[in-house]
Amino acid sequence: MRAPTPRKPFQWNDAAYLAAASLGAALSLADAKQEASEAAGVSIRTIERWMKHPEFMKAVDANRAETARRIASEATDKSLHHYANRMAVVDEVEDSIRTIIRERGEQARASVPGGKTGLMRTIVTERFGAETHSVETEHVIDKQLLDARNANTALAQKMAQDLEAVKDSAEERVTYVFKSSRALPANE
Repeated sequence: MRAPTPRKPFQWNDAAYLAAASLGAALSLADAKQEASEAAGVSIRTIERWMKHPEFMKAVDANRAETARRIASEATDKSLHHYANRMAVVDEVEDSIRTIIRERGEQARASVPGGKTGLMRTIVTERFGAETHSVETEHVIDKQLLDARNANTALAQKMAQDLEAVKDSAEERVTYVFKSSRALPANE
């Protein structure tokens, strides 16, 4: 019985570099063989032979890790962009609510309890009769405005939590994408 011969070092050339980069950019090696062979200008059989070499697969894995990091980064960037757009709307609503409260507070009479808070609204009712005309003024808490302010505050707090979750999950995304890309054996 012959002793196994030591494996020769991998011979890198331009085609091998192109193939390693192409395979590394794919999430599934099985689907990428054809693409890598076309990119490198070699046969699928050559790609499969190279894939049996640990040094070549080490380069492919390094490229896959970079692809996973890039995908996670892009996903995080998109999430942050979406968050920024949503937060701009929340800020706009909050500014509108504050403007209403401030303007009402400036118009308020000191004699109305809670009038200076800006959360009170005045309801004026005019009644016309055959020979009478009356005007009734009632000061009430603007429940809708108060509810809108509370809902907007809760939404802002939830979005802040979501932002933290996006930041925390960036590393998890890299790990998930890289592990998913390795789910298929290299020699399919």
